[in-house]
Amino acid sequence: MEDQIATQPRLLADRIAAALAQDAGEDPLYRRLARAMRLLIAASEMKNNDNLPSERRLAEVTGLSRVTVRKALTALAEEGIIGRRAGARAHVVKDIDQSLSVLIGFTADMRRRGADGRSILLSQDVGLPTPDEVILLGISPTDKVMRLSRVRLAEDEPGSADI
Repeated sequence: MEDQIATQPRLLADRIAAALAQDAGEDPLYRRLARAMRLLIAASEMKNNDNLPSERRLAEVTGLSRVTVRKALTALAEEGIIGRRAGARAHVVKDIDQSLSVLIGFTADMRRRGADGRSILLSQDVGLPTPDEVILLGISPTDKVMRLSRVRLAEDEPGSADI
């Protein structure tokens, strides 16, 4: 298992270098490198919480300077695509934004993004609807409604509360 963890950033460095080599654009090199990494993340070749190769390793495999690599990583961090902490490897950050044009369930969306999604039920009750609920739901005042309060978690981090 330790060997797999150690080789993961090396394999990613090779994939990043290959993606960069395919980009013959005229943009500055740091933008091309950032674009190559962005494309790998979008294609799920780099997944949530994957550790990125070190700046030195990326510079070695791409032939770019560490300053150029650092500038690309900074651009990705400013976009919220990767996370960086002093003394730790940069890593892919979850993108948990959901397009409003496509509606899917929270758990299914988290699974699709490679994250663990779950809910914690805070309360549940059944009773008669309020006047607002009768109007909004188009139901009879004598129909029963169920009310739930829950917190939605993505990778055990609160993402939303449904009350």
